[in-house]
Amino acid sequence: MKEIFSGQDSRAIRVALLLAVVNQASASTSIVNYGPTVLMQMGVSSRDAKYLSSGIALCKLVGVVISMLVVDGLVGRRPLLIWGSVGMAAGMAMMTASESQGSVGGVVFSEYFYMLAFSSSWAGVFWVLLSEIFSMRTKAIAQSLATAVMFAGGALADLFFLSLHSAIGAFSYLVFGGIALLGGAYVFLVVPETKGRPLLEIQKLMQLGGLVPARYWRTYKRSSSQMPSNGVTEEARLRVSELSSSANEY
Repeated sequence: MKEIFSGQDSRAIRVALLLAVVNQASASTSIVNYGPTVLMQMGVSSRDAKYLSSGIALCKLVGVVISMLVVDGLVGRRPLLIWGSVGMAAGMAMMTASESQGSVGGVVFSEYFYMLAFSSSWAGVFWVLLSEIFSMRTKAIAQSLATAVMFAGGALADLFFLSLHSAIGAFSYLVFGGIALLGGAYVFLVVPETKGRPLLEIQKLMQLGGLVPARYWRTYKRSSSQMPSNGVTEEARLRVSELSSSANEY
């Protein structure tokens, strides 16, 4: 643990923990757990509320499939996280407006929209990044810690979701939408794009201090000019050749 927070992966673990908190503190699990409760508070019967809320799970499935198809191909990690945050915040804003006007259909649509935005971005991309940004030495414990923090964030969001809703009504959704927007801003300022990059390069990028966007493009261009399209440098080839020769001699 000491090595994770003070060694070469110290910045990576800070990024992972903050992403883990945003992943759940933006009420992604609470919408699933308390969607029927919100509708029942608006006068919908228990049976109808459960039927309507079942669509949230379907949106989650569709969103995860979309994320699987584009995260390594068309879009990449950063755009998915950033635009996913914007979509989540928009969904929460629509929920605020819909509930304030007493529109059940608007609330249901907003829940679906929010979950589709979340599941096509943060739900899957978080795990992709978690597998890329740590060195092999610390990866197991770092991933375990980030996962624990993520579920703790979800537990806290669930704990306060209904209480916050009781206290300030529909405006409680804006709090969670604000958390989503802050998460998107953090990704824009700090998290580099990792799509199509060797793991060692990703880990070097994660060790950069300060704000990333202006710096990681320069790093990427410099490394790209030194690296062939298959991602293997001449130095690496020579090293592999040396190791193979040594093994053959042995």
